[in-house]
Amino acid sequence: KKNKIVKREHVIKLKDLLGEAYNPAEAFNKKVSKMTDRNEHSAAAVELAIYMDDRDAVRKLQQIKKDHDKRGSLSSEDSKERSSLVDKLLKKAKKELSEKDYKLINSSF
Repeated sequence: KKNKIVKREHVIKLKDLLGEAYNPAEAFNKKVSKMTDRNEHSAAAVELAIYMDDRDAVRKLQQIKKDHDKRGSLSSEDSKERSSLVDKLLKKAKKELSEKDYKLINSSF
């Protein structure tokens, strides 16, 4: 009987050994929330396209960001296209990600 008793202080939990598991959605949320707080919506949209691995959207959003940076403002046409692309990417995220990860991603915007 004595040998079967395990003292609590000797039990090491796997979580303690590994630390908190890395969650890409949480890292994305942290990074992109800061971007949107600084009004960097075009850059945040590019990050979303990268996260969702949509190369076509990455290319289009990078061009919108480049034009925005060059002009110093976002044209209404580019604003509409950026919004449309972000909406499309968020719909894709809702279909492909877990509910928890989707909520993290969506709340970044």
